[in-house]
Order: sequence, then C-alpha cells, then structure tokens
Amino acid sequence: MERDLRIYAEILGGQSYHFRDNVSGDEVNAIVEFKEGDHAALNDVRA
Repeated sequence: MERDLRIYAEILGGQSYHFRDNVSGDEVNAIVEFKEGDHAALNDVRA
C-alpha cells in the first residue's frame, strides 16, 4: 500500500509520509501531502 500511494502522490505532485508519535505510540500508515496544502491521512486496517 505505501509504495503505491507514494507513486500516485508523486505523479500528482505530492509526497507520502509515515507518522508515528514516539510518546503516545499513535501511528498513521500514510500521510499524503500536496504543494497546495491539501493532505490526507490513511490507515491500512486489513484484517
């Protein structure tokens, strides 16, 4: 999932990041951010 999101984001002029808070342990699998400031946070919740 992360590789595909990175490729799609780059094609559209954005970047993809992974986020983990070292204090609370909160994690987001992917944050996609574009130059215009638009962004999305996505979690992979496959069972």
